[in-house]
Amino acid sequence: MEGECDRYARVSIEDAGGQRARACPRHAVAALDGLAGARVVWDDTRGINEHEVTALGLAEERSQLSRTGVAA
Repeated sequence: MEGECDRYARVSIEDAGGQRARACPRHAVAALDGLAGARVVWDDTRGINEHEVTALGLAEERSQLSRTGVAA
C-alpha cells in the first residue's frame, strides 16, 4: 500500500486463510481481484460511498467465484 493511502485505509479485507488487512477502497478492490476466496469485512469498513460499495461488492463476488473455480 502506498504511503499516501494509509490515512484512507477504511476497508478491511480477509483472505481465505483468515488473514486481515486494511486498505483504501482502490487498493482493496485490487487486492480482492488478486486473491481467491477473499471477502470484505463490512462490519469493519467505514466511510465509503455507494460507488465504492458497488466496486468492492463486485470484486468480492469475483474473488469468491474464483475460489470455487467458476469463471466470472
